[in-house]
Amino acid sequence: MSNEGVLLSRLFVTSYAPLAIMLALRNSERVWPPQQAIVFWCFAALGVIGLLDAFRLPRGAQRRGHRRVELSDIKDEGGQVAGYLATYLLPFLNIELDGWRSGAALAVYFIVLFLVFLRSDLALVNPALYIAGWRVVSATSNGRNILLLVERDELVQAGTAHVSSFGRFYVQSSRRETP
Repeated sequence: MSNEGVLLSRLFVTSYAPLAIMLALRNSERVWPPQQAIVFWCFAALGVIGLLDAFRLPRGAQRRGHRRVELSDIKDEGGQVAGYLATYLLPFLNIELDGWRSGAALAVYFIVLFLVFLRSDLALVNPALYIAGWRVVSATSNGRNILLLVERDELVQAGTAHVSSFGRFYVQSSRRETP
């Protein structure tokens, strides 16, 4: 798998980490001894790993080489998160993970979500990244549309910005342009 494929897979796990924690809580009746609550432990581990990765991934990208880009037509994309959160309704639809059929149905659901995730720009419209203190803006750079991950309190203005590559996206560098 390419580096971009690995990054997108990790972003997928991070985006559904809060959902994994919700599903763990829904399956937390008998969590000890662990062999009696495998569903809880799997979802809990996936949720914790995903949330930790949401904090680490953008910071790791910022440590790589920076480049300067000219930005224009900047627009905050936070409104898309609300639509994305509709996929979080799953645990509240009363799905019981009590047999192989419900497990298989859930697996098909996540496979379809993953394929849509890979073929769209949903990778950055990610609730876990917002929890970790990031937001997404779209902009135009050299005549093409780009998505940029920005620290929550950073102001993004038209003009020169320092960015790092983040798969097919960018992360704004914390490095400031000197006048």
